[in-house]
Amino acid sequence: MIALSIAGCDLFGDDDSGVDCEETLDLDDLDALSQCVEIPGARLNEGNPPPPSNTPNAPVVGRLVGDVTASNGSTLVLPFTYASTAAFAGVYLELGDADYYFDVPRSATFDDNGQVTLPITLPPSLEGGGEFCTSYCIYDAEDRVSNVVTTCVDVLALGSGALQISLSWNTDDTDLDLWVTDPSGTLIYFGNRTSPTGGQLDRDDTDGFGPENIFWLDDTAPDGAYRVEVDYYGGSAVTNYVVTVNAPRTSRRFEGTLRRANDRDLVTVVTKRGDQLQFSSGSADQTAAAPMAGKRPAKAKR
Repeated sequence: MIALSIAGCDLFGDDDSGVDCEETLDLDDLDALSQCVEIPGARLNEGNPPPPSNTPNAPVVGRLVGDVTASNGSTLVLPFTYASTAAFAGVYLELGDADYYFDVPRSATFDDNGQVTLPITLPPSLEGGGEFCTSYCIYDAEDRVSNVVTTCVDVLALGSGALQISLSWNTDDTDLDLWVTDPSGTLIYFGNRTSPTGGQLDRDDTDGFGPENIFWLDDTAPDGAYRVEVDYYGGSAVTNYVVTVNAPRTSRRFEGTLRRANDRDLVTVVTKRGDQLQFSSGSADQTAAAPMAGKRPAKAKR
């Protein structure tokens, strides 16, 4: 499965509708939320998506997961299967009963083996927990629309502020871990959840999809370099991950793939100077070369 990528791009900000995505949002207003989530390559349209074609040659979508978990500032991954007699052309997606829907055209980053992962980034300003359901379908090159599938999203209220770094991934029964080494040299991860600089890990997911989340409250993140890594703790599936980095007026997303347990990627190094962030390039698919390989503390599955 291949995820759509806009690595290194700013995500959130004001839009033409007048919605300020930096202001507090909640799940009671899915119209505003629809205008502030980010789906790579998507076009946001008013109204409802076209209905299923209900013809023998219409494409078919299958749900891979029942419910998924996400949070403010994280990227939820939505994996699904499809079958189509004509070329797969794109996805229609709608958040609950919103008066908007997304049209996500097929691109080179869609895998054409019958399985797709769609990343959906929620704004850091989404306040409080709750649930919304998203409905989606695909359309083919002859404009035939598939059946509609619904997946509900359990939204957690996780920490954010001066800096928030989250991790999600696309395979179940897989344990990836988010590691951040802060400017003091302290590694924050499941075995050391806090740093003297104020950094905290407030969620460790042990069995699939994430999110994991490390954050510094407003005015607590010191200047300096933050080394962001993803470690493959346990599992057997080749796994695509998404790391989202949020700060006031800045949000970036990075994607990669880990293939086996003990693999580790350096995703990026974030350098903070006042309210400015710079992002270095990471390295893809590093394998078993990090100092802590083989020395991870044990942790129980939830």
